Amino acid sequence: MSDKSHAAMCVYCGEAVIYDTREISDMETAHQKIVEHDQSCPSNPLVQRVAELEETARLAERFARAKGRHHSQQAACDLMEHFGLPCVRPG
Repeated sequence: MSDKSHAAMCVYCGEAVIYDTREISDMETAHQKIVEHDQSCPSNPLVQRVAELEETARLAERFARAKGRHHSQQAACDLMEHFGLPCVRPG
């Protein structure tokens, strides 16, 4: 990096976007790229938590929409296993 450049850096994984400090649009673009990266960075605990909650919601909805005893039991087991609970699947 020269005296005229800086880097916008992801606080979770350290990925950096280098930009020229003489160009405001360069700086804005670099910061926008880092914000977009932060929102999807696999090292970001919030991204991980959102993914976990989305999976929980998907399994809960699947359970709520299940038709019949067999499908309801399968969906219930999927949801229980997601939470680390034991489940005996129907035969």
